[in-house]
Amino acid sequence: MSKMQANVVQIMPVSTVWAVYKAAYQEDPRVTIRQPIVVALAGAFFGVACGGAAIPQDKLTSAEAAVRAAEVGGAPENPKAALHLKYARDQIAEAKKYIEEEENEVAAALLDRAEVDAELALALARVENARAEAAAALQEVQKLKERQAEGL
Repeated sequence: MSKMQANVVQIMPVSTVWAVYKAAYQEDPRVTIRQPIVVALAGAFFGVACGGAAIPQDKLTSAEAAVRAAEVGGAPENPKAALHLKYARDQIAEAKKYIEEEENEVAAALLDRAEVDAELALALARVENARAEAAAALQEVQKLKERQAEGL
């Protein structure tokens, strides 16, 4: 169903209820104002409820970008980060299936989780890289101390 069709589905029940409201009020002036308003509100609620959520394209793009950032950031080389990167990829794939089935709210939630998992993978990779750099720097300091001690 295209976006245009989805919008028509959402608007149509409200306009139909409005037409019924106008016809009922004009034909029978004894109808209280409360009854048509209740009918109009019920129709509006029905129209919104049947419309469904929009395709979460922005969330999909954001989650995929987070996965790419984690890949570039070294997540595949770190076992813990690689696991969370796999979770993110799996959730994106599952979300795409839900989008095809027009279950966009479920897809949006999965895409939020995927983005968080990808960000966690990147953070884990950065922490591991920082630890490795710190260990290398500490080794270099130890070597310099040994050289200095030999030189005295």
